[in-house]
Amino acid sequence: MQQPTRAADVSLSPSKQDLALTDMWLVIRKRRVLLVVLAVGLAILGVAAGFKRGDRFTATGQLEIQPGSAADLKESISSVLSSGVSSLDTVIESDILILQSDTLLLKVVNTLKLQNDSDFLSGQTAIKTSRFGGQVIPLLHGNLDDPRVRATILRICGRI
Repeated sequence: MQQPTRAADVSLSPSKQDLALTDMWLVIRKRRVLLVVLAVGLAILGVAAGFKRGDRFTATGQLEIQPGSAADLKESISSVLSSGVSSLDTVIESDILILQSDTLLLKVVNTLKLQNDSDFLSGQTAIKTSRFGGQVIPLLHGNLDDPRVRATILRICGRI
């Protein structure tokens, strides 16, 4: 005698257990044009957003001041301590003066080769002197030993 089949066991769609990787691959192949267009569209949107946003970054740094360093530029700490003035205030003031000095600025310009960067020089590439028949001195890739080049760089940085 045959056993009757139940209606719950018979269905027109495959059961969830029967879905295999090959079946999913067939679905992906069937929709491949849509998936490729979607991927290309997202890539174009990403590139456009990157170009619109541009280069945005924040430069940060830390400055550590150690007492006793740069002794040739600072006041002698022993002379500060012998006077009645607060030593910490004087040391901080002398450190501030060092950080604002033209010598340090020119040393940074020389170390980073900023005289070779037209963006740093605000697009200025040469200096025309009023003396000696209007001599033209190159500022871009200029010599920092030349006092006119140094003065122009200090003026660009807002020191003069």
